[in-house]
Amino acid sequence: EGSNIENLVNMLNVKVHNTPSYRADLKAAIERFFGLTNERTKPYMPGVVNLDGRERGDKDYRISAKLDLYQFTQIIIKSILYHNNYYYLDNYKREQAMIEDDVPCIPRHLFKWGIANKGGALRSVPGDVVKLALMPADTAVVTAKGIKYKDMYYASEQMLKGQDFMKARAYGTWRVRISYDPRNMEYIYVHKDNPNSYEKCFLLDSDSRYKNRTLEEIEYLLEIEKIVQRKNKDSVIQAKVQLIT
Repeated sequence: EGSNIENLVNMLNVKVHNTPSYRADLKAAIERFFGLTNERTKPYMPGVVNLDGRERGDKDYRISAKLDLYQFTQIIIKSILYHNNYYYLDNYKREQAMIEDDVPCIPRHLFKWGIANKGGALRSVPGDVVKLALMPADTAVVTAKGIKYKDMYYASEQMLKGQDFMKARAYGTWRVRISYDPRNMEYIYVHKDNPNSYEKCFLLDSDSRYKNRTLEEIEYLLEIEKIVQRKNKDSVIQAKVQLIT
């Protein structure tokens, strides 16, 4: 649900089917995997929130938290790798051809057998195209200084050699659709007319202060600077009056 999925559907030509509300049985494999992931990870993670077992006066779970986002992601990835490569599906009913080929009820083996024997041909898509389809999208502005998104300016070698920024200086700015990775704002993807075509643009050296920062960190920095600017406004006016006097 939501508009974010539209980019993926259009770029990768994916068909989407939504199941009705309160029908977890129609997507049991997905729903159960949430439970399996919790069972495998929550008992070993400090700072876990137990919604059912909390009582008044209990210790604040946030005090026990010790994992950063990178460490948490590593745990989830290891859990998925375990599931795909070793977890035995007790209730999976193999068809006759699977029994004859002695395929174990392990997700990785079932998947590989299905690709080889069921006619399923996986499509190959460049890594940047997949990333582009999964990233959040927004609009940026082409200016004489570069492509501006929030307070950051981007450009590509092709754009610097071309006339895009000169046109913006001569005829005014215009908007373009972009995709970005909120974990790394050192580059953005500028969409072309074709859904699968794009241009990768990099942060200009003049905005190097935004390197190695997430989008949230950048937005926080910009908001702090606005607050400081507002706080100093009165003292600046007072000093200017004294100067005039």
